Amino acid sequence: MASSLIVSGLDWKQAIIAIAIGNLIIGIAITANGTTGALLHIPFPVLARSSFGFWLSYFAVVSRCVLACFWFGIQTWTGGLCMAVMLEAIWPSFAKIPNRLPVSAHATTAQMTAYFCLCCSWICIASDTSSLSRPS
Repeated sequence: MASSLIVSGLDWKQAIIAIAIGNLIIGIAITANGTTGALLHIPFPVLARSSFGFWLSYFAVVSRCVLACFWFGIQTWTGGLCMAVMLEAIWPSFAKIPNRLPVSAHATTAQMTAYFCLCCSWICIASDTSSLSRPS
């Protein structure tokens, strides 16, 4: 984000200040959005009914679900790219895996392998339920 601000003409100090101000504004908006539900223990679908009415609240809930699906996909793909960088740092030969995917896939075999490794790491974390047990 800062690099695109620097390319557009800001120096590094102005870019950092712009990012800090933007994050502050978004942080205030997100906190204000979640405060009612957190304080009163009201879930989002019930809270949406007070603003949108009974039938239009379904639109708010469905649009939030669709947005969450897209956001999850973007974040997991970014995580897969980060996993590819980590695997290349650990095993430099990982970068030399021949690409078997077509160009239209816009991904390489190494990137898809790293994505699969990331998903496998989640399974390992999710299957460890020992930390979720309640003390007796």
